[in-house]
Amino acid sequence: MNFNLNDAYRVRVKLTVDLTKHDSRCVAGSEGWTGYSVSGWARQFDRFVGVYFDSGARLDVLWKSLERIDDGADLEPARS
Repeated sequence: MNFNLNDAYRVRVKLTVDLTKHDSRCVAGSEGWTGYSVSGWARQFDRFVGVYFDSGARLDVLWKSLERIDDGADLEPARS
């Protein structure tokens, strides 16, 4: 991952819904890291969070469509 995020914003998550109509790589079960909003409009709403998926997809996703999978540990993604 080549993004720089404040530790407070980074949480490991799993997508619980299918978002392939927005990006074919965003199937239910896809994992990634939360971060800053991807688009400007999503910054207006606290219901959305930017998700940087392991597949390379980046989307603003509703919090209710995500499951936290890091067991409370703030893990850092591998730097490339």
